[in-house]
Amino acid sequence: MMRALLADDRAVAAVEFASIATVFLLTIFAIIEFSLFGANQLALARGLEAALRYGVVNGTTACGSQGASALQAPFNAAAGPLVTGSLPAIAVACSPAGSDSPGTTLTISANLSWSPVVFASDFPTATIAKSVSGVILH
Repeated sequence: MMRALLADDRAVAAVEFASIATVFLLTIFAIIEFSLFGANQLALARGLEAALRYGVVNGTTACGSQGASALQAPFNAAAGPLVTGSLPAIAVACSPAGSDSPGTTLTISANLSWSPVVFASDFPTATIAKSVSGVILH
Protein backbone atom coordinates (compact mmCIF):
# COMPACT_ATOMS: atom_id res chain seq x y z
CA MET A 1 0.00 0.00 0.00
CA MET A 2 2.74 2.48 0.95
CA ARG A 3 4.79 1.58 -2.11
CA ALA A 4 1.84 2.23 -4.38
CA LEU A 5 1.22 5.61 -2.72
CA LEU A 6 4.87 6.67 -3.12
CA ALA A 7 4.92 5.56 -6.77
CA ASP A 8 1.81 7.61 -7.59
CA ASP A 9 2.99 10.83 -9.25
CA ARG A 10 -0.30 12.18 -10.59
CA ALA A 11 -0.38 15.31 -8.40
CA VAL A 12 3.30 16.21 -8.56
CA ALA A 13 2.75 18.93 -11.16
CA ALA A 14 0.01 20.54 -9.09
CA VAL A 15 2.20 20.62 -5.99
CA GLU A 16 5.13 22.06 -7.93
CA PHE A 17 2.88 24.67 -9.52
CA ALA A 18 1.46 25.70 -6.14
CA SER A 19 4.90 26.14 -4.61
CA ILE A 20 6.32 28.12 -7.56
CA ALA A 21 3.18 30.17 -8.28
CA THR A 22 3.09 31.54 -4.73
CA VAL A 23 6.63 32.89 -4.95
CA PHE A 24 6.05 34.15 -8.50
CA LEU A 25 2.85 36.04 -7.61
CA LEU A 26 4.41 37.58 -4.48
CA THR A 27 7.31 38.78 -6.61
CA ILE A 28 5.01 40.27 -9.25
CA PHE A 29 2.90 42.08 -6.63
CA ALA A 30 6.03 43.37 -4.88
CA ILE A 31 7.28 44.76 -8.20
CA ILE A 32 3.92 46.47 -8.74
CA GLU A 33 3.97 47.93 -5.22
CA PHE A 34 7.52 49.30 -5.48
CA SER A 35 6.73 50.70 -8.93
CA LEU A 36 3.73 52.59 -7.53
CA PHE A 37 5.89 53.93 -4.69
CA GLY A 38 8.52 55.10 -7.18
CA ALA A 39 5.88 56.66 -9.41
CA ASN A 40 4.54 58.65 -6.45
CA GLN A 41 8.04 59.84 -5.59
CA LEU A 42 8.62 60.98 -9.15
CA ALA A 43 5.21 62.65 -9.32
CA LEU A 44 5.93 64.58 -6.13
CA ALA A 45 9.31 65.69 -7.48
CA ARG A 46 7.77 66.66 -10.83
CA GLY A 47 5.05 68.71 -9.15
CA LEU A 48 7.52 70.51 -6.88
CA GLU A 49 9.78 71.29 -9.84
CA ALA A 50 6.82 72.74 -11.77
CA ALA A 51 5.80 74.87 -8.79
CA LEU A 52 9.40 76.03 -8.31
CA ARG A 53 9.70 76.91 -12.00
CA TYR A 54 6.51 78.97 -11.74
CA GLY A 55 7.72 80.67 -8.55
CA VAL A 56 11.17 81.48 -9.92
CA VAL A 57 9.74 83.08 -13.04
CA ASN A 58 6.83 84.83 -11.27
CA GLY A 59 8.63 85.86 -8.09
CA THR A 60 6.13 88.55 -7.12
CA THR A 61 3.49 85.91 -6.33
CA ALA A 62 5.75 83.25 -4.85
CA CYS A 63 6.78 84.85 -1.57
CA GLY A 64 3.78 87.03 -0.86
CA SER A 65 0.76 86.20 1.28
CA GLN A 66 -0.69 84.09 -1.55
CA GLY A 67 2.57 82.23 -2.21
CA ALA A 68 1.49 78.68 -1.40
CA SER A 69 -1.90 79.01 -3.07
CA ALA A 70 -0.34 80.58 -6.19
CA LEU A 71 2.11 77.69 -6.49
CA GLN A 72 -0.40 74.96 -5.66
CA ALA A 73 -2.05 75.09 -9.11
CA PRO A 74 1.14 74.33 -11.11
CA PHE A 75 2.01 71.64 -8.56
CA ASN A 76 -1.41 70.00 -8.92
CA ALA A 77 -1.26 70.18 -12.72
CA ALA A 78 2.12 68.43 -12.88
CA ALA A 79 1.74 65.90 -10.05
CA GLY A 80 -2.01 65.28 -10.11
CA PRO A 81 -2.29 62.71 -12.88
CA LEU A 82 0.47 60.55 -11.41
CA VAL A 83 -0.22 60.52 -7.66
CA THR A 84 -2.29 57.65 -6.31
CA GLY A 85 -4.44 59.21 -3.61
CA SER A 86 -4.97 62.82 -2.64
CA LEU A 87 -2.48 65.56 -3.46
CA PRO A 88 -0.62 67.17 -0.55
CA ALA A 89 -0.52 70.86 0.23
CA ILE A 90 2.82 72.54 -0.44
CA ALA A 91 4.77 74.74 1.95
CA VAL A 92 6.65 77.80 0.71
CA ALA A 93 9.60 79.50 2.40
CA CYS A 94 11.59 82.48 1.16
CA SER A 95 15.01 83.66 2.26
CA PRO A 96 15.15 86.51 3.15
CA ALA A 97 11.65 86.11 4.54
CA GLY A 98 8.87 88.03 2.81
CA SER A 99 11.07 89.23 -0.04
CA ASP A 100 10.19 88.49 -3.68
CA SER A 101 12.99 90.48 -5.25
CA PRO A 102 15.46 88.88 -7.67
CA GLY A 103 18.06 86.83 -5.84
CA THR A 104 15.64 85.63 -3.15
CA THR A 105 15.89 81.90 -2.46
CA LEU A 106 12.56 80.12 -2.82
CA THR A 107 12.11 76.73 -1.13
CA ILE A 108 9.02 74.59 -1.76
CA SER A 109 8.35 71.36 0.10
CA ALA A 110 5.60 68.78 0.38
CA ASN A 111 4.90 65.57 2.29
CA LEU A 112 2.89 62.84 0.58
CA SER A 113 1.33 60.05 2.63
CA TRP A 114 1.53 56.87 0.60
CA SER A 115 -0.09 53.59 1.48
CA PRO A 116 0.42 50.30 -0.33
CA VAL A 117 -2.28 49.15 -2.73
CA VAL A 118 -1.65 45.42 -3.04
CA PHE A 119 -0.24 44.70 0.43
CA ALA A 120 -2.34 47.30 2.25
CA SER A 121 -2.68 45.34 5.48
CA ASP A 122 0.92 44.12 5.55
CA PHE A 123 2.84 47.38 5.28
CA PRO A 124 2.41 50.70 7.10
CA THR A 125 1.77 54.04 5.46
CA ALA A 126 4.96 55.79 4.35
CA THR A 127 5.59 59.51 4.11
CA ILE A 128 7.43 60.75 1.05
CA ALA A 129 9.04 64.12 1.81
CA LYS A 130 10.59 66.26 -0.91
CA SER A 131 11.94 69.79 -1.05
CA VAL A 132 13.31 71.93 -3.89
CA SER A 133 15.02 75.32 -3.89
CA GLY A 134 15.71 77.94 -6.50
CA VAL A 135 16.57 81.61 -6.87
CA ILE A 136 13.92 84.10 -8.07
CA LEU A 137 15.01 85.55 -11.39
CA HIS A 138 12.74 88.59 -11.82
